[in-house]
Amino acid sequence: MAMSIVRSPSHCMNFHVFEILSLADGIVVFKANLKIELNELFEKSGAVGITLADNKIRCIGDCESIGECLSVFYNVDSKECVMHNKQFDLSSFPVPSGSGAVWRYYFTEDVTGTCSPENNYYRPLQFCYSVHEITSMNFTDTNAFCAARGGKLAAVTSQEMQDYFTDFLADRPHIRICIASKEQPDGSWELEDGTTMSYFNWYPGQPESATQPFIVIKATSLGDIIHESDPIDFTQIKAFCSSRGGELAAVSSDKMNSYFKEFLDVRPHIRVCIAGEEQQDGSWALEDGTTMSYFNWYPGQPESGNQGCIVIKDTSLGDMWMDASCAYSKSCSFVCKY
Repeated sequence: MAMSIVRSPSHCMNFHVFEILSLADGIVVFKANLKIELNELFEKSGAVGITLADNKIRCIGDCESIGECLSVFYNVDSKECVMHNKQFDLSSFPVPSGSGAVWRYYFTEDVTGTCSPENNYYRPLQFCYSVHEITSMNFTDTNAFCAARGGKLAAVTSQEMQDYFTDFLADRPHIRICIASKEQPDGSWELEDGTTMSYFNWYPGQPESATQPFIVIKATSLGDIIHESDPIDFTQIKAFCSSRGGELAAVSSDKMNSYFKEFLDVRPHIRVCIAGEEQQDGSWALEDGTTMSYFNWYPGQPESGNQGCIVIKDTSLGDMWMDASCAYSKSCSFVCKY
C-alpha cells in the first residue's frame, strides 16, 4: 500500500461546532475550529511550540504568530498551548497519544481563499493539501484522482518541502508515499506540466533504471543520506553534518531505535555513529546540552573511561549501543539529520 498527497487550490465547509476568529481592522485574518471528537486527547511529541496562554483565544493567537502552526491542543486548567504543523484525526493519522479531561483541540482554516476548508494549509510553503491512501500503486489512477478533486499529485521540489513531508507524514500507516514526477527518455525527470525537476533526495543507488519511471518516498530512507567515516572521528563527523546544514542524528526513543535498525539494515559497516557524549558526572548529553534519557546499551555497557561517544553495533543480540572512543581506527556509517 502507499499514500498520495493531493496539492489543491480552492473554498467552504462547516466541520466545526465552534470557531475562533482573529481580526485585523475588522477583517478575519485567521480562523480556528474546535474538533469536538478530539476533546480530552492531546499530543506533545513533535510540537513546533508550547506556550502558556491565559485562554484559548491567546493560544490561537500564538498559533497565528508561528507560520508552521496548523493546529493546537489547549489545556483549560494548566493553560498549556501545544502547537503542531499538522492536523490530527481519529479515522486516519496521526492519532493523539495522550488523554486528559481538560484538553481541547483546534485546527486552523485558511481564510485567504488559497485553499478550500477541506484541505490543510501549510503557510510557510503556501501548500494546500489532503492525504489519501491507495491499496495498489497506479500513478495514472492517482493523478486522475487528484485531478478529479481539483488538484494534482504533490511534488517535492526543495529541502524545505522534503523536511515538511518527513515531519508531517512521520506517523503514516504505509512506508511509501507517491509523489509527482516522471522520468523522461533522456534520463531527466519532469512534473506533469513539463517542468524539469532540479531537487532530488535519492537513496544511495537510486534511481535504478528507466523501467521504474515514477518516484516514491520510502520509510527506509529517513529523508536523510547515509555517510561513512573511516576511521571514526566524531569531531569530523559532526563538522561534516554541520557543513551541510544538519547535525549528527540522535536516537531518542524505541520508535527511532527500531527505525534505525530497519533503515540501516544493509549498511556497509557493523558500526553506526550516533549523537551523544558522556559528561563528567557520568550522564550523557547531546551537543545542545540536552540530557539523554533513552538508551539501548549492550549488556555491560557503557564501560566509560576514555570512551565518551556512542556507536550502534551489530551484535549477537542485534543492533545495540556501545560506548566508544570519539576517535579510533574502526569505521562507521552515520546519518545527518536536517
